[in-house]
Amino acid sequence: MKKLIFRKFLLDLFWSFCVLIISFSVIVWVIQAVNYLDYISEDGHGFKVYFLYTLFNFPKIFSKLFLISLFISLFYIITKYENDNELSIYWSVGISKINLVNKVIKFSILLLIFQIFLTSYISPKTQNMSKSFIRSSNIDFFPSLIKEKKFIDTLSNLTIYVDEKSKKKKKIKKYKKKRKKKKLMNIK
Repeated sequence: MKKLIFRKFLLDLFWSFCVLIISFSVIVWVIQAVNYLDYISEDGHGFKVYFLYTLFNFPKIFSKLFLISLFISLFYIITKYENDNELSIYWSVGISKINLVNKVIKFSILLLIFQIFLTSYISPKTQNMSKSFIRSSNIDFFPSLIKEKKFIDTLSNLTIYVDEKSKKKKKIKKYKKKRKKKKLMNIK
């Protein structure tokens, strides 16, 4: 009977933890994804690059919220069990507080091992993939880069200045293109 009680407690704790960490991670992921919209509007990358870049950042967010989610779910389950008088039933059945704490510590150590694996292997690997994906991607949405009365130097060795852009015909007026030249100085 004690095994069933501990199993119920740990399953409630696990499902509470899963719901909490997934919901927190998705909320933070969406907020960060909105912040990364500059990759489309300012840098000229396509939606595929944007979506994959934000998707590769999800394990980092997940690992950052891991411990706080575990703490909140543990606090929630213990408070829920206390309010429903389930802990009083546990004590009256003969389960000691030390046994309950030992089970919670063992469960937390298992999750901690998973979190260490996540932060030391998966998260850095996906971060590296996202950075290399941005570096190797092409500028797919070039018209978003061209703005009126601004110098655009997104491309290497090329600066573009547009005086006026026609919205109906999508034509550029007074277009100037300057190539940057490297100057070598002789030092005596």
